[in-house]
Amino acid sequence: MNATPPDHPHNWDMKRSLRRHLSISIRKVRRHRDDSFARQTAYICRTEAWNPRTCRRHNFEGRGPAEATGIEGWDGSVEELIEEAVFSENEKRKKVVEGRVAIVALPDELLEHERLRLVQKCAKYLVRKFKVAVVYAIHPPSEKGDQRNWHAHLLFTSR
Repeated sequence: MNATPPDHPHNWDMKRSLRRHLSISIRKVRRHRDDSFARQTAYICRTEAWNPRTCRRHNFEGRGPAEATGIEGWDGSVEELIEEAVFSENEKRKKVVEGRVAIVALPDELLEHERLRLVQKCAKYLVRKFKVAVVYAIHPPSEKGDQRNWHAHLLFTSR
């Protein structure tokens, strides 16, 4: 017998809720638009990262913490992944795409461990399907904004 009352927020049909709430947008990380894999890593993980190609340091520690961060499909450090991503492309090309960022809107009904498990599954799927490395982070809602705005950033390499 279920110990929680029927109207409790944790008693919901997950498939229906995910279908209703889950949305994904994907964009390219383009070098010629003054973006980089290093900058995106620093932003989504809310840390500091150094771009070895441009020698620029990106710091997003003041933006507030991420609920959870991680890497899938890569055994080394984040710094090694950044270096691999920014130098793996042909340096002569002007419009290099260093990676892609997927922003996933998460259902606000999920608990912390459920959000993490869902994002890890998404990251593992990308690793398996496209043979890429994925840096992910779960961001809580802004204090000033909609408190249902749980979302995850999945930054993956172009190759």
